[in-house]
Amino acid sequence: MKAFELHPEEGFDALQLVDRPRPAVGPGEVRVRVRAVSLNYRDLMVARGSRKRARRIVPASDGAGEGVARPVRCCGADDFDDDSDRLPSAID
Repeated sequence: MKAFELHPEEGFDALQLVDRPRPAVGPGEVRVRVRAVSLNYRDLMVARGSRKRARRIVPASDGAGEGVARPVRCCGADDFDDDSDRLPSAID
């Protein structure tokens, strides 16, 4: 899958388009096909501090998409009607 990663460098060169392996869906997780993303002030602040970070991250605070895969028992089998439910993003 394609992703923009923010590397631990300064400037716009820190943001790079990369190919990532598709992770397996674990207990309590849902795979989401992202349809829309917005970058906001929080993402700018994260990018400005990218040199202080030791690992790569995907900057995106807000997004929306469709649930496309889940484990057989995900947080209660009746949480989603089918495998194409629309989902908002949430930050823990």
